[in-house]
Amino acid sequence: MRPKKITARARLKQPNYANFLKYYHDGSAKDDPFYKYITKLADSHKLLATEDQTFKKNFDEEGFYFKIKDYVKCKNSSGRPCLLEDLLDHDVSISLKITPYNFTTDDGKHLIGLSLQATHVNAIRN
Repeated sequence: MRPKKITARARLKQPNYANFLKYYHDGSAKDDPFYKYITKLADSHKLLATEDQTFKKNFDEEGFYFKIKDYVKCKNSSGRPCLLEDLLDHDVSISLKITPYNFTTDDGKHLIGLSLQATHVNAIRN
């Protein structure tokens, strides 16, 4: 599986964690487009794991964790550049690079999962 780029709408709760937007506003992520997408993607990648392998899941029904590089491009609701921390507790549009991984650690544990990396975070205008 190749890396995928997607833009998701979410509620930024921490610099590396966001609630699915439908979960935050409606109490359920079942109808959230990104939740459906990431669940389907994870399920297809999880099929590669055997019983002795660990599938690492970085999301649940409430939200998802993501990685950030040293610098993430961010814009506030007026379109001006800002810091990621300025967008906490705001509805945002997050551009994510989703990369599947499948490797063995130094201690012999086999890990399979999805890596989510934010490249842009923009406030959603209300």
